[in-house]
Amino acid sequence: MTRARSRSRVSSAACALAVLVVCMASPALAGSRAGGIEAQIGERIATQARERLALPEATVRVVQVEVQGGLPRGAELVGIEIASRGAPVGWVTARATVSAKRREREVWVKAEIEVLVPTVVAARRLERGAVLGEDDVQVVARPLRDGRFAELAAVLGGTLRRALEAGETLGRHEVHAQRLVARGDEVIAVLEGDGFALRAAAEALEDGARGDEIAVRMKVGGNKVVRGVVSDARRVEVR
Repeated sequence: MTRARSRSRVSSAACALAVLVVCMASPALAGSRAGGIEAQIGERIATQARERLALPEATVRVVQVEVQGGLPRGAELVGIEIASRGAPVGWVTARATVSAKRREREVWVKAEIEVLVPTVVAARRLERGAVLGEDDVQVVARPLRDGRFAELAAVLGGTLRRALEAGETLGRHEVHAQRLVARGDEVIAVLEGDGFALRAAAEALEDGARGDEIAVRMKVGGNKVVRGVVSDARRVEVR
């Protein structure tokens, strides 16, 4: 009789423990589901941001997602679209459509987007006036910013306008780029497109370093003046 009562108590305690475990697990499971759809939202937003930026070399990721008003229980993502205008960097707003209990509704989402791109930085401390060589600079992944250099070739031979510490980004205001074209130089104007490439002699009307846009006067076709980007010594890519 005593053993039967003991087995009954053990059985009751086991049932109670099982109920307690289920009760404690339920909120976690709900949170897991919410986290799943938020992860999907983040992935969709990152994909759209990547398409808008059109920077194949960039790494785009969503740091955090905030759903205004929360998500319905058991919601599934139907679609999402970034509503913010301009470059999708930093905080953006998106409109999401979710489905719950066979009914669709719209929710507003705020997401923080981080974009990392190849960026030229100082490899060591550099003094003002230093002429940049291959040992002075390196390319690392950094948050997108205006005026950055993405390739070492764009700064090599240039002169620093101010001292830089190791790891500091070289912006266009920090570097006096090496002049590749001088006003009056004869240059080759190049126009390339799908399946064709045209080259013609021209005269530079402005000084230019690599990446600078300058005016050139064509030596054929009535001395027409066009603009192009300096890509190499005395080579200008016409737009």
